Amino acid sequence: MTKLDKDKLFNEFNPQNKAEWLAETLQTAKIESIEALQTQTYEGIILQPFYAKEEQIQNDLSPDDFPERWLNRETIKDLNEVPALLEKGTHSFGTHLDKNTNIKHLPKALEKTPVHFVLSAGFEDMGSLASYEGAASIDADYLSRWAMADQTLDKNAANLTYLIQKSTHKALCINAQTFGNAGANAVQELGFAVSLFVEYLDQLTAQNISAEKLFAQSHFTFSIGANYFMEIAKFRVMRLLWKRLGLAYRVPHSVCEIHAQTSLRNKSEKDAYNNMLRATTEAMSAIVGGVTSITVQPYDASFRESDDFSRRIARNISTVLELESHFDKVKDMAAGAYYIEYLSQSLLDKSWEMFLDIERKGGFVKAKDFILAQIQATAQQRRADFDAQKSILVGVNKFQNPKETP
Repeated sequence: MTKLDKDKLFNEFNPQNKAEWLAETLQTAKIESIEALQTQTYEGIILQPFYAKEEQIQNDLSPDDFPERWLNRETIKDLNEVPALLEKGTHSFGTHLDKNTNIKHLPKALEKTPVHFVLSAGFEDMGSLASYEGAASIDADYLSRWAMADQTLDKNAANLTYLIQKSTHKALCINAQTFGNAGANAVQELGFAVSLFVEYLDQLTAQNISAEKLFAQSHFTFSIGANYFMEIAKFRVMRLLWKRLGLAYRVPHSVCEIHAQTSLRNKSEKDAYNNMLRATTEAMSAIVGGVTSITVQPYDASFRESDDFSRRIARNISTVLELESHFDKVKDMAAGAYYIEYLSQSLLDKSWEMFLDIERKGGFVKAKDFILAQIQATAQQRRADFDAQKSILVGVNKFQNPKETP
């Protein structure tokens, strides 16, 4: 292959700075001010029509802040499916534990692959869960459920404390997915997630659990929204916030473990195959953003029991992005992209300020009403934009299929 002569390649293009680009843009668009082309996001970030080298931002991320690869996690009910699914491209599994689950009788094949246990109401065998020999993470996040569903805390705090003290599993899950699926914007998701994590640190260090142990056993779960570039920035910023928290609590640096799951909020029963495209771009943004694992939900998961076809398509989205698109070959693919770096810095500043605002109100628990009001306001704005067709969902509020039954 002939090596490109860069000087010769670019000689035919006249170099231009941003001021010249702006002048050309105003003339072409026949407008007097670039402000006419600016847009504002739900996060309150003003977006320019383009970004240039003059606005390049250097952040504190490095390849060491990202995982070697992401895991394709599939949520399953029948654990006997594990061997077959491993051969089909699934790397990890998520499953719910209820009062009928016997940890000691889980399939042996499950012990050879990472599994994520979500504790459902009624599950009480914390001793067997703590001594589970496979690689596991656990969602025992009672505070986010309490905040969003007004559940009682009862003995959930004691169960989480026990799991952290008695196991080596990542038992401290910060489930920010509940915020995203309720309509929160990226600033709110990040700010609330950090606040929730600090609330757990405050409560659990009071139980004589070290901050270092809590950092080591923590992981985050986020939903993936529809704004492609904003979502890329969101997952990158969570790593920056993690580094900032580590410095504040003086714990050794570690890679922040982030699981992402495609949102149910923007999926539709009408023209449901469009959901495949939405899930694909969501998965792409999460992977480019550097998540540790991802769950692509079947296109029909929001309105019926998914069948083998929809589950296979969902599973293969991650597989294709890895084996055919080679998204696994580069860490932090978005590094140096002027627009994404701008979004990252804006999200970092705004989400940290959101966290500090919650702290000034007394922390996550005491600021519950404020948090819910913030989410509700954003969700209402999203709904109003949808009704006014400022926000488009193909096949639902625009370009409807006349043959689709209502």
